[in-house]
Amino acid sequence: MTAEKIKRMLDACYLAKRIRELLPELPEGVTPAYIQYMDVIHSQQESKERVKVSDISDTLKLPRPGVTRTVKEMEKKGLSHQICIGGRWENHICCDYRKR
Repeated sequence: MTAEKIKRMLDACYLAKRIRELLPELPEGVTPAYIQYMDVIHSQQESKERVKVSDISDTLKLPRPGVTRTVKEMEKKGLSHQICIGGRWENHICCDYRKR
């Protein structure tokens, strides 16, 4: 790696840090991971009717147990919910952006 490439990489990191500092504060109780999950859920809902934990896990390349845990945290905070199909609760995730 040349000195010029190292300088460009460090400049890019600095600019990324500055951009992140300029972003507005997240609402209380909302983490950056929740935003990332909601973005994935939203984009998946455009192409298919139901989004499952496995869909989020595959998209973000994260292990399913961790995704399940985060989705359950989001449910407790009212950021997502499971749906009932045919009298049975299933792990299809929906987001309601109007709650916050």
